Amino acid sequence: MEFKDGAILMAKSFLVSYLIFHSEYPSTNSWTKEIQDTFNFTVTSAFTPFTSFPCSFWTNESGTWAQRVGSLTATNATSKVFTYQPNEGNILWGIRCPQSDDGNIINTSINFTLNIDRTLPIVEITQLNNISISNSSYFSRNSLSINYSITELNQNTCRLYVNNSLNVSDLFKADSDKNFTLTASDGIYNILVGCNDSANNWKNSSTYQVILDTLPPQLIEPHNVSTGGFANRRSINFSSNENINSTIFYGTTIDTTSSIANNSFSTGKNITISGFEQNTQYYFNITVCDRAGNCNNSGTAFGQYSFVFPFKLLTGWSYYGIY
Repeated sequence: MEFKDGAILMAKSFLVSYLIFHSEYPSTNSWTKEIQDTFNFTVTSAFTPFTSFPCSFWTNESGTWAQRVGSLTATNATSKVFTYQPNEGNILWGIRCPQSDDGNIINTSINFTLNIDRTLPIVEITQLNNISISNSSYFSRNSLSINYSITELNQNTCRLYVNNSLNVSDLFKADSDKNFTLTASDGIYNILVGCNDSANNWKNSSTYQVILDTLPPQLIEPHNVSTGGFANRRSINFSSNENINSTIFYGTTIDTTSSIANNSFSTGKNITISGFEQNTQYYFNITVCDRAGNCNNSGTAFGQYSFVFPFKLLTGWSYYGIY
């Protein structure tokens, strides 16, 4: 027996038709992710006294048409419901019913298409502003490019969620570049990308925290003080309103050609510099940067700090930077 697409093969005895048990599927060319799918059909015959028919369910899953479910006794003009677990992929299915008193009088339904996909997509956020993804990343801008990838044959829709709320939806395009743009004010945000396939299998990426920070850190109360027991050292201390690293540039001219850096992040700094010449005026500038890369510095435009290193003076004196 061969099923023919797009036509009903008529026998003189009765007509085979189908009904939909579910409101959405398995209508022809529909998608499903169910382990067991429910099918419906109705046998209608106005020409036979018989009220039941021994029907069977056929598919082309193996590449050729074959019976998958037999002994489906259908009552005339009454929907017949049964379940079957098809293999993943795109299949054709149909119903075959012989007349009860004559197995040579057979009718078949048209072919119906069913698309089965039970596999979840694989979704990953790959880059933020073209930088490899890492959690708790800082960015000194209010616009963030979020690149993501999805591994899925039947791609459908992806969505960006920010702090558990839907931000924007993206319908897939033919190109392979997939990204969202998040525009937001300074703050801390939790982001993830969720994608589904045509069968509505849904998968979320991992959640990442990002911090948008466009403001430079404050440079608070810079002091330079003597170091007990040493005649050629100075300690420079200052603080900020957020975690910072710092670099102190110093020298005997305003060019401040020497420098010392502290790359650890903290709100307070105490840095000791040695090797000063006695009775010599020194200048120093302080540059502080936050985790987002925003920087602030004392610089000549903001008031450069200076002090005169005295002769053979060890402890008990202090000079303060002047803005």
